[in-house]
Amino acid sequence: MDSNAKLVDAPTLWPTKCGLCPSQKGPMLDTAVEYPSPGNVGRIYVCRTCAKQISTIYGFAKGKEMERLEHAAENLEALEKEVSYRDTMINDLIKQVEEQRKTLTAQEAVIESKEGQLSGLRNIVSQFEHLGSQIGQMASSI
Repeated sequence: MDSNAKLVDAPTLWPTKCGLCPSQKGPMLDTAVEYPSPGNVGRIYVCRTCAKQISTIYGFAKGKEMERLEHAAENLEALEKEVSYRDTMINDLIKQVEEQRKTLTAQEAVIESKEGQLSGLRNIVSQFEHLGSQIGQMASSI
């Protein structure tokens, strides 16, 4: 088998089928090897079913382990998509928390400013109370 062999969604070169059976359903192993007959009549592909049978015959995996491995690529892809989705959600939540922190900091500054204004108003009220007390004493002495 050629070192350029790769998994493809479907066969694209003649005869566009598995080299061991009539299947045209992908994914298939594109061996990157042409048929060794006069005129090279096409590319050799191997479908998943034939690859599974070959692996079983060679004893690479048996029974449940073969079934688990048969869909490992799809399971891995699904898990990678899930992790990517979670990463996106986490990044979005981090951005939201950062925005909330900025809002909170701004609100704390407003509160501090309002507390300063309130303190100033309390001083004014205290001065008015003191003046009122003095006016009351002056009025009683008249």
